[in-house]
This record gives sequence, C-alpha cells and structure tokens, in this order.
Amino acid sequence: MDPAADRGLIEQACYENFNWTGIERFTRAQIAAHPIMGHYTEFGPRDFGLVAVDGSVPLGVVWCQYADPAHPGYGFVAIDAPELNICVFVDHRGRGIGTALLGEIVAVATERGVAGLSLSVEAGNPAIDLYARQGWRTVATEEYADVMLLALPRD
Repeated sequence: MDPAADRGLIEQACYENFNWTGIERFTRAQIAAHPIMGHYTEFGPRDFGLVAVDGSVPLGVVWCQYADPAHPGYGFVAIDAPELNICVFVDHRGRGIGTALLGEIVAVATERGVAGLSLSVEAGNPAIDLYARQGWRTVATEEYADVMLLALPRD
C-alpha cells in the first residue's frame, strides 16, 4: 500500500465502514473532522496495509495503524497491537475478498513480528462472524461495539 497514492481508497473505506448499515450516518467531512474517526484516514510511518484489486479495479483495502495511547482509536488495545481496518467495497462483498485480505494482512503482520492485531466492530455488523471464524476474540464490549484481538504467533 502506498499511503499517498491510496489515500482516496482509505477515505472511501472509512466512509463505507462508518456507514456500514447502508444509511449515511456520517459524511466524509464529518469523518475527517472527527478527532477519532479522522485518525483512520491518516497513515503513519509504521502503519502497513494491502489493496485487493482485479486488474486496476480496487475491490477492498486493509490497513493496520499504530496508535498513540493518548489518542487511541476505537479498537485500541495496546501500543504493540496495531488496530486493523478493513473494507471490501460495497459492489464486491460476498465473494471471499474480506477473508483473503484478513489472511494476507495477518501474514504480513506475523512476518513483521507484531504481537497481535486489534479492531472495533459495531454491534450488528455481520463482519463480527468473519472475525470470530478467523480466531479473533472479544476483549472488551463498549456501548455500541466490541473490541476484538487476534494474538499472533511469535518465535
């Protein structure tokens, strides 16, 4: 993933993720201006990610972000467990792309020696079933979301 070239994809992914129900709850401007939501559109020097494509058509994106504990994201667990964000774009869902992206990013994180990955998923989001099948465990339940963690193998 090239943070500069893929910024538009990350912004689109954030828009779709925060509006996962299909109803626009947040505009792009609201996401960008929000102190927590806006964080997800930024890409730091240690962050990493992947884009799934079919030819030149982006199908989905996954990225992992390290957070400052003073300004954590919704799924923050620990400084050594970057928060995972994933989005399969609406027209490409239900084809196994999310499962493939998760597998690939877990492999990249494992190669990098990452101890674990965290994420936040809102109650009712069907993606929670995908995460559970992949070994993610709920470590906290907030008012509207679960925080999940995937421990990664270490040498």
